[in-house]
Amino acid sequence: MDYTTKSCREFVTVLASNEPAPGGGGASALVAAIGIMLFQQLVGINSVIYFLPQVFIKGFGFPEGDAIWVSVGIGVVNFVSTIVATLIMDRFPRKGMLIFGSIVMTVSLAVLAVMNFVGDVAVLAVPTMILIAFYILGFAVSWGPIAWVLIGEIFPLSVRGIGSSFGSAANWLGNFIVSQFFLVLLDAFGNNVGGPFAIFGVFSALSIPFVMRLVPETNGKSLEEIEEEMTKR
Repeated sequence: MDYTTKSCREFVTVLASNEPAPGGGGASALVAAIGIMLFQQLVGINSVIYFLPQVFIKGFGFPEGDAIWVSVGIGVVNFVSTIVATLIMDRFPRKGMLIFGSIVMTVSLAVLAVMNFVGDVAVLAVPTMILIAFYILGFAVSWGPIAWVLIGEIFPLSVRGIGSSFGSAANWLGNFIVSQFFLVLLDAFGNNVGGPFAIFGVFSALSIPFVMRLVPETNGKSLEEIEEEMTKR
């Protein structure tokens, strides 16, 4: 029996286990991992990073050169915020940081969407930049790095590799969805950026009860304690 086949059989065994013993709670861990990684993408982060110049070119009439510099500035915010997250993530509960990030993203996106739907688009470019910066900050200090840390902590050691692979696959699926449909949504809303960001805001809001209900707290806990918590879900 090769290693891959053996790992898959062990993974199926762990998924089927409902006993509060080492190796149990695999199904709960799989649901948590897939959900975490899907939400990480469905809040829209990569589509914003990929298409931010297009947002300001189509939505606000920016010249291409100026739109690129906006994207560079947002990239700096993302980079600095991620560095901050790596320095503080072990000082705070993982779930608390995810919920904090979701709240920041939800509020930023909601304000941005309403503002662009009811306000004068001609004067909203700078406020939109600021709100996108807050949105990026909220993501980068929470969902950006912590999602990847969590999927490496919630699976039993025997199936951690294949379990994390399912999470990574879900992440790329979410990335594909938002990247393929962002510009379609932008066109559907008449190049009003409020439309796509409103949808991302809904997913940001939905991520809060998901984290509260289905994601275990792992910071400061042993592998045995995490597995015990997962079997109770």
